[in-house]
Amino acid sequence: SLNGFVEGYDTIIANPRVNSVAKSSGFGEKHYLWVRERTDAAGEKIGSIILRKHISQMANHSAGVDDFITNVLNAPADEEYEEFITTYTSFKGTCVTIAKERREAKMERSKEREETRNAKIEQMFTDLAVMVDESVRVIALEREDPELYSKKRMKIHFVDQLLQPLLSAPSKIKPKLLKEIAHKINRNLGLIGEKNFLGLAFLSEEDPFEAALKQRFGPQLADMACLFGLGFRDFVDDKFFSLLENNLLIASFARLKHNDLSCFFLPDGEDSPAAFVWLAKTIWFMKLEGVNELAVYGGADDDTIESDDVFTKAYIDGKELFEKAWPALQEYDRWVNEHTAGPDAAFEKNSRLRAVCRSPKSVELLVERKFELLGTPE
Repeated sequence: SLNGFVEGYDTIIANPRVNSVAKSSGFGEKHYLWVRERTDAAGEKIGSIILRKHISQMANHSAGVDDFITNVLNAPADEEYEEFITTYTSFKGTCVTIAKERREAKMERSKEREETRNAKIEQMFTDLAVMVDESVRVIALEREDPELYSKKRMKIHFVDQLLQPLLSAPSKIKPKLLKEIAHKINRNLGLIGEKNFLGLAFLSEEDPFEAALKQRFGPQLADMACLFGLGFRDFVDDKFFSLLENNLLIASFARLKHNDLSCFFLPDGEDSPAAFVWLAKTIWFMKLEGVNELAVYGGADDDTIESDDVFTKAYIDGKELFEKAWPALQEYDRWVNEHTAGPDAAFEKNSRLRAVCRSPKSVELLVERKFELLGTPE
């Protein structure tokens, strides 16, 4: 940079033959010149003729800037560059035209490839429509709005998983593979009707647990659109259909709820405090033997489920335990209030309530009213 060095040298910098580069900054305009001479691989000089060191020499040259450039630096006259400049300008225009043509040709080829890909995909859907049962054809092959997703997606999650490899690489589409996919779609969606799963119609009105399940969740699963909606779609997967096929119908529904049916322990029609919600959840999984909670975006397969009875038993035993733990938690709440003081009392109370409600061992001590073993707040 010549900033600070060019004071008094404005005339030199303004000369068109002094090849400085001016850039504006927050502190005014800065000028830049090459510092060293450069040569190419063959030893020919390249770059600027005038270097930074020449500026002060020009200032002291009595014959002026142009004389210094011509006679001291032996710079060629402008006319000697005319042929080079004309040739460069001509070739540059040609190169720009060629580059544009190549760019447009590349875009055209890309467009043609995309059109070919899309044509293969549309043909795939046409072929699948013939093979998928008419009763489920529309919902099975329904696609998400492309404006909402960056890539092609199907509305039904398991169908999306089946077709994504082909949607990503249409060259993999083969008639045999499409037949296998159509067979799996027909088998899975057929199971839903075969097992009377929609509306939870398979549940008994006589059994208290099944009746409660049907009353609360039946309307949420009134049709296929509800089942494959955003509320359940991630768990309508191969494991779900495997449970259906093996007549573990309550287990298949519980999978849609991440195996968590603790809501039945809480009062209907009112929002429960967070501590009571956690208490219900802890008790549910305490009594649900051999079955774990499924994470929101996937979890371990429930290979240990051999009968729907584990859910009925968890409901009966858990409800009995919760009815004992609920009043005990209210007593513990008062007990903590009596033993907590200071500016952090509210935070301390909430922390202890959450800790107790999330621990099976603490729940057992809670029911036995052994509050002192749960820890005395300081």
